[in-house]
Amino acid sequence: MMHFSLQPLIENALVHGLERKSSPWLLEIGSLLAGHEMTITIRDDGAGMEAGELVKLRERLKQPSDTLQQPRIGIKNVHDRI
Repeated sequence: MMHFSLQPLIENALVHGLERKSSPWLLEIGSLLAGHEMTITIRDDGAGMEAGELVKLRERLKQPSDTLQQPRIGIKNVHDRI
């Protein structure tokens, strides 16, 4: 299941954040295993998003998937899998 979670997040960083930059960019992928828990971090220095868009995204993540009338997005798909 891990590749179904990591791939959309990395693709999202590339398509929506880094491809828009004309200067060099940074994409970091890291992981930390502590006991039975793993933390995965994906970080980039891409274009980012407006604060209002972030609020909308966070609200959308809280909604059950079957109630969404909009097309599904990669981040929502990953959120639902987790």
